[in-house]
Amino acid sequence: MKRISSVLVIVTVLSLVLSPLLAFADSIAGRWEGVAVASPDPDIPFSVEFKEQDGGLKATMDIPSQGLYGLELTEVKLEGKTLEFVVPVPDSPVTCSAQLKEDGTMIGTYDRLGQTGRFSMKRSE
Repeated sequence: MKRISSVLVIVTVLSLVLSPLLAFADSIAGRWEGVAVASPDPDIPFSVEFKEQDGGLKATMDIPSQGLYGLELTEVKLEGKTLEFVVPVPDSPVTCSAQLKEDGTMIGTYDRLGQTGRFSMKRSE
């Protein structure tokens, strides 16, 4: 009887710990709107469409101000609350890392040719 109780306690604890993480991971799929802060240049608005595919994440990005649409992101991975991806801009890929916040936003940094900046995203309504 003690053994069954212990197993139930472990299962309950694991479900309480893992279910928010799984729900959070599920919530990334969809369209996100963002802005990259490129001081002293103007901020750059963009959008990203995340999809679960082949056991991982796939994503495309639109940057209308630069005439880029449907740009396939590479190395897209979500581990815990950390999202990483690469924007494969010719001759100067942009590496990005963001933290998923409890309020449903993402706050991150990017690096392009040694120059760093910040960006934020929120789910599109």
